[in-house]
Amino acid sequence: NIESVRGAIQSEIQQQFAIYLSYVDIEDIVIDASSADIDSNKLSVKISYRLPGQSVPDIFELESETSPTIGFY
Repeated sequence: NIESVRGAIQSEIQQQFAIYLSYVDIEDIVIDASSADIDSNKLSVKISYRLPGQSVPDIFELESETSPTIGFY
């Protein structure tokens, strides 16, 4: 649960958006994992973004664990 690792993941996500989805405005990226999550190889990524012309942001959430969960809200 090291801040530099979370920062590296966040930076990589921002770089990939800039390359492949440059029209998307990223509002927030949250990388989260408790000590217990790390011990069980679990990680949560939540991206709040806005497409052109949208007034309300969308959220993409990914939880990486034994059985991954991916959701758009």
